[in-house]
Amino acid sequence: MVHWIKYPLSRKGFLSLALHTTIWLLLTLFCSLIGGHSLAQVPFSCQSGVSYRIQNNPSALYQVDLRTGSATLLLNAAELGNRNLTGLGYNPLDNFLYASVSGTNDIVRIGSSGAVTLINVPALPAAVYTAGDAGPDGNLYLYVTGTLAMQKVNLATLAVTSINLGAGSALSDFSVSADGNSIYGISTNTGDLVRYATTGGTPTTTNVGFGGFYNSAYLDNTGNLYVIEDANSFVFEVVGPTIPTEKSAVLRTTTFTPITNTDGARCVTSSATLQTPLTCTAGQAFVVTGEQGYSTGECTEAGNSILAEYNLQTGALIAQTDELINSFNARTTINNLGYNVTDNYLWGYRNGTNQLIRIGSEKTVDFFAISGLSSDCSYSFGTINNTVFKAGDISLNGILYLLNGFDGDRFIRVDVNPSSPTYLQKLSDIPLSLSPGAGTLAIMADLAFNPIDGNLYGVGTDKNLVRINPTTGVVSVLGALAGLEDDSSNFLIAFFDQAGSLYVQQSNAVVYKISNVAGNNLIATIHIANGLNVGLNGDGASCPFNAQLSYSISGKLLNDANGLVDGTVNGNTVSSLSGNTFSANLVGSAGTVVATTPLVSGTYTFTGLSANSSYSVVLSNTPGTPGAAPPNTTLVGGVVNTGEYIGTGVGSDGLPDGVLSISVATSQVVDANFGIERLPTANPKTLVNQSNPGGTATINVPTLTGSDPEDGDYIGSTFNNMIVIQQLPTNATLYYDGILVTEGQVIPNYEPDLLTLDPIDGPVSVTFTYSERDAAGLDSPPAQVSISFIVLPDLSLLMYARPTSVYGTAPVTVVVDVVELNSVPTTGLITLKITRDAKYSLTFPSSATSVGSRTVQNSLWQFNGSDPSYYVLTTNSAVPAGDRLSVGLTGVLTAGATSGSIAVSSVLVGVSGSESRVTNNADADKIDYFQQ
Repeated sequence: MVHWIKYPLSRKGFLSLALHTTIWLLLTLFCSLIGGHSLAQVPFSCQSGVSYRIQNNPSALYQVDLRTGSATLLLNAAELGNRNLTGLGYNPLDNFLYASVSGTNDIVRIGSSGAVTLINVPALPAAVYTAGDAGPDGNLYLYVTGTLAMQKVNLATLAVTSINLGAGSALSDFSVSADGNSIYGISTNTGDLVRYATTGGTPTTTNVGFGGFYNSAYLDNTGNLYVIEDANSFVFEVVGPTIPTEKSAVLRTTTFTPITNTDGARCVTSSATLQTPLTCTAGQAFVVTGEQGYSTGECTEAGNSILAEYNLQTGALIAQTDELINSFNARTTINNLGYNVTDNYLWGYRNGTNQLIRIGSEKTVDFFAISGLSSDCSYSFGTINNTVFKAGDISLNGILYLLNGFDGDRFIRVDVNPSSPTYLQKLSDIPLSLSPGAGTLAIMADLAFNPIDGNLYGVGTDKNLVRINPTTGVVSVLGALAGLEDDSSNFLIAFFDQAGSLYVQQSNAVVYKISNVAGNNLIATIHIANGLNVGLNGDGASCPFNAQLSYSISGKLLNDANGLVDGTVNGNTVSSLSGNTFSANLVGSAGTVVATTPLVSGTYTFTGLSANSSYSVVLSNTPGTPGAAPPNTTLVGGVVNTGEYIGTGVGSDGLPDGVLSISVATSQVVDANFGIERLPTANPKTLVNQSNPGGTATINVPTLTGSDPEDGDYIGSTFNNMIVIQQLPTNATLYYDGILVTEGQVIPNYEPDLLTLDPIDGPVSVTFTYSERDAAGLDSPPAQVSISFIVLPDLSLLMYARPTSVYGTAPVTVVVDVVELNSVPTTGLITLKITRDAKYSLTFPSSATSVGSRTVQNSLWQFNGSDPSYYVLTTNSAVPAGDRLSVGLTGVLTAGATSGSIAVSSVLVGVSGSESRVTNNADADKIDYFQQ
């Protein structure tokens, strides 16, 4: 109320009153002008994240950030009238700040523009009020520490009500709850949380973990009480003082700035702290990790959980916070992390309390005490009715599921959907039941909701994949997962991507991926080999609508006709060769098949692969079995690998074995290509009963021929095929163009006439092998050349014409020995010719056994004298091996009137007697004649 001075209404008094009034108005205007005030007051606005504090004497007004503890001066002491103010309160009905002027019955109303109005409250006892606040009903509550009465001032009417208290409390400040029913403060003596009903009565106290200290107090619409210690400006939070958990107060921030004579206030219908939601980002995953595991007994450990954000594709750590809950008290372990798609915050459970936590983009923690959620701490192994929640997740409609402990038998549920009428309320439990034949449910350290089928999934310590229906509570044990390392520790982390792939991790740094768990896939592959080490406790979450970045490997199967001759894996795309089909098999770092696909149209693609991961693609005629060793890479049907390479340019992986090692970084892998071709064919060659030429004589090797599916036929005569002598004969010598051939010798532009062979003497069988080499530089399987040699008779002639000198007319004889030189008897017809001459006339004595004193076998010969140039003798009798068969002619030589010499010649015709050599089949002798 404004103070007025009363005088009698005489003329003098009236003038005096007018004078005083004018002076007062002028002084008021002057003070307003020098203080920067105007008479009109502008209210504050009720904002989340904004709180107010008066401090010092005379008092100044500050705006306070309860998350960081920082304070910003709004009005200095002069602007507030250099008054000592206490009992600051924010009236949400008019959005002004109110405070008591210490030691008086005055209060001030403070506007956002800095205007201050002094208001006298006649019914208010003048006192040094140490604590105060404004309630949501527009009443200002003021209290002197330790007294048994509290004053309630109606800020609209200035009516004052004295509230009787059953006991006093040492309070330096307090705050009124958002429902207007409770007053909370921290005792400066004991540090206990003190609660008074706004109607009075005996206070209740709870040990929340403080020692006594002077402080300013602030409540928000979540029901959480914040206090700032005067001695150092430390900010503390008491979560859910209506349902407090003992020794669970949280130290929010430390600034080490001493302050005095403080009192706090804020709009109780708003949030004390403010952080923005997260964004559902591709490749983003969150993990809370801690230093300690779970022990039996009470929750006395300080897990000191931190939040790590990492890239689900690369395993790279993006960010890591400090401890999420300062280790002022125990119970600093956070678990049951889940991503809430209804508000885009991370939610979790604070171990050993009745509190949920919420984390936004600033990576700080908001706390929410949940009525009906037990704060008892019992997590003995084997006890199903414990109250520590270690496994759970948030459904797509914003319901947090908490499995009651390690061997839990039910889900505890809390609604965290801000648009729901039951927001932050505990819902009914869902009892669990094992499906028939499911066996025993192993310890589950984390669970995650699958966005594909809406069920919860996790992996037990027995490595079984487990599915839980969140509506019915039916638990199905799907079977043991293949591909997991031999580690019996808990799978502490589980979360899904939008494709329905489950990611799990034990305390080590390996992250496994199980695709299509809704389809009962039981193959786990290493997704990140060196991720974040999560320690002894932890939990994971990611947005289930998060389109996890994934990568692919794709390539072609090429009929590479020229192989790596051109240094390039190229050619026409094929899906089959020689009637054979092919499969590409993706093999993970564990050495087992991850996926397999047929090469339809000669191409293949593997999708959903992780960044910074290593694979190999194996080409085979056989599709592999996921989880098993890769199939054989040896191709059938004459098809071989020519090379492998990533890209279309020059190069290969150096070993044409049908295996291509691939590292996936952070991009798609294309043109991971395989080259194949069909081998050429070399035709076997066989010659039999060839006459062994003997000595160093050679014969021509038969023309070597073959074919190639890509190159065509090798006929030898075109001189464009290449042969390789793979194995030399052991009983003959090969020559090419007169030069000795060596084993493995490559003969380009092969000319058949230049390849000759010299067998050893005698009846031998000679073999050697050769290959046709195609344009790819690949050799056909070796073909054999077989030549069998026989030894044939070799006939030679010895001729005797007697006498050697004739005078006039005289008798003569001609004897021819047909001699076999190879110790092989002759077969077949032998034809012998002896030359005719006019000087002599010969006859054949068919039964003679001796002619000219030489033994003959004329009876075995037949004589034909019809040839004008020769005497022709034939026989079918064999010349014995190494022996001779002789024939003799007799006659008369007439010299006449001349003298001279007559050459008498003999020759074997053709291959008489099947002999092998005709170069030694003639002989001659002479007779000298003289006239008588």
